Formats: sequence, C-alpha cells, structure tokens
Amino acid sequence: MRASTGEKTPSGGKEKSFFGKFLDKLRKRHIIETLAAFIGGGWLLLEFVHWILVDHYHFPEKTIDITFVTLLGALLTTLILEVYPINWTIGGPAEGAFRARREAGSGVCDENILPGFRAAGVHDFRSSAVYDSL
Repeated sequence: MRASTGEKTPSGGKEKSFFGKFLDKLRKRHIIETLAAFIGGGWLLLEFVHWILVDHYHFPEKTIDITFVTLLGALLTTLILEVYPINWTIGGPAEGAFRARREAGSGVCDENILPGFRAAGVHDFRSSAVYDSL
C-alpha cells in the first residue's frame, strides 16, 4: 500500500523499479520491436550486399560500409520519430476536425476538398448515382 493515499498499485502492491518503468515505456512506444526489426532486417541486408553485390557482382568493398552507415542513420531517425512523434499521421488534429465537420452534416464534398466532383455535379456522395451503385 502507498503511505500517502492508501491505494494499491496495479502490480500487486509493489512499486515498480526504475528499470521496470523504463521497460514499460519502451514497450509502450514500440522501441523494442523497432530495434528487433532493424537488427534482423539490417543483418539480412548486409548479408545480401556482401554475398551478392560485393562477392558475386564485384561491387567495391565500400558498399558494405555505406549500407551500414545508411542503416544506422535510418535507425536513429526512426527512434527519434518514435520518441518524439509528429502529428502528420492520420488521426492527428486535422483528421479530428474533418470528422467533426462531416458528422455535423456538412457533406463529404466541399469546394476545398474535392473540386473535381463539385465541377462534375456531384455535390454529396450520399445522394449520387455513384454512391447508390456501390
């Protein structure tokens, strides 16, 4: 039990250690899966470059070094974007605003969103022949 509030923690009454909290954060942000994918995929790519490109097709040995540095750069970029996510994905603030406007009944077609459909005479998908035929 906690001394201050008297509530039990979800882990059965034990406080999690720093390492346990750190692992929970890594799992929550999918860092462990990302590292495993990069290690496995990077190893396969390096083997391909070494055995196929360098040994078989006689590419320069520096190709292996360039591949390794490129993989490290991609890994660092991916880890930074997982730790500090950017809301450029679907479901960010813009998607929520579009969903709210759509649910308010303003229609799917808008002059700013689909000008080609507006010019073709399709003002709302729900009342168009295209929508009825689906």
